[in-house]
Amino acid sequence: MDSMEKAASSVLHRSPAELLLCPSARVISKPNGGHDSYFHSTTAMGVYDGVSGVARVPGCDPKAFSSRLAMECNKAEKHITEAGYQSKTHKRAATVLSEGISGLRSSGLRGSTTAVLCTVHGTNLDVACIGDSRVSVYRRQGEKGNFVEIYRSRTTHFRPHDTFNCPAQVSRVPLEVPGRYHTHWSRDAPFAPATPESLRELMSEETVRIRVGDMVVMGSDGLWDNLFQHQVARIINSTHTATTRGTRSNSSSPVAVSEAVSDALVKAAYQCSILRDILSPFTLEARAHARREVAKMGLSAPLGLRQDASMLGGKPDDITCVAAVCVGERPAIDMAVRCREGEIAPPAQLGPREIANMLPDLVYLSNMSVITHTTHPPHRQSVYDVSHLFCVC
Repeated sequence: MDSMEKAASSVLHRSPAELLLCPSARVISKPNGGHDSYFHSTTAMGVYDGVSGVARVPGCDPKAFSSRLAMECNKAEKHITEAGYQSKTHKRAATVLSEGISGLRSSGLRGSTTAVLCTVHGTNLDVACIGDSRVSVYRRQGEKGNFVEIYRSRTTHFRPHDTFNCPAQVSRVPLEVPGRYHTHWSRDAPFAPATPESLRELMSEETVRIRVGDMVVMGSDGLWDNLFQHQVARIINSTHTATTRGTRSNSSSPVAVSEAVSDALVKAAYQCSILRDILSPFTLEARAHARREVAKMGLSAPLGLRQDASMLGGKPDDITCVAAVCVGERPAIDMAVRCREGEIAPPAQLGPREIANMLPDLVYLSNMSVITHTTHPPHRQSVYDVSHLFCVC
């Protein structure tokens, strides 16, 4: 192993006290959709699914609403990280999401969106979730084993007794809008900053320990409603194997792995969403819901509800996926990035060309851009426009 390979290995395979995310995102929007937004950085990422049901309400814009929340959360996370946030009461992600919502409300925008956000500090991944966008963590079992799911975030619902297709939402809508889009603090009312306490009924807070090499997958419900967990794990394993083929185990560029995984998951979810003869997670849940309701209503149950009890097909929806490989360590990565960008001189034993060849993709880790429907993707990002292929059934 030459000096460049040793340096790359030391960056990607040590077990540091500080971990970073190496993320990549992919989006496919349905016709008349495009309401999903997201952001990602080396220490946080979030996905926000604007609720299309309020798009017809005068003054409501789910696209602008979810995008603004993404930008406010990104800004809040940077501020909290720079300030050295420490709290024994609330997780970092919950505080970031609360501050993001406060910034959103002060903007005066109206709309509704779900939200999931995670932040990394040390070896902890803090997760805050409002609604049915989710995040899962996959870990490789041994050096050559498969990735398996070790954590799945908990979704929250508007009606605790009815969890089907009724997620909790961050909302600000006129009072005349049906109650399912309201929360206990979201109606048109004098502004009051959101806090973790005020969001307790809507938001789940969790923490999971992560390691170098773990894969974090975050997505809107368009991803999770069309792919079962075992399908996600299988896609991660096959994509990781294909991406790292011919290299030392786990030594492939983390950016390449993240890009390949997010790309494969979004494309697979899209293919499932347009099929009408499969059993998807959404139709499985719809069947169970319909059967419960039919059992309650008996002979008075409407025909449509009875038909739902045997529903098939995927769920056409906006599909957003952010996949990230957990990497370390911060000083080594920052050094490589800064050398590549010419901010500092490289070490004596490694010239600029060696630095560039050693970690050609890690310059991407310096990107802290918010990625929303209104911005152009940064370097090495792709957004697939397949609206001309989408079939609305």
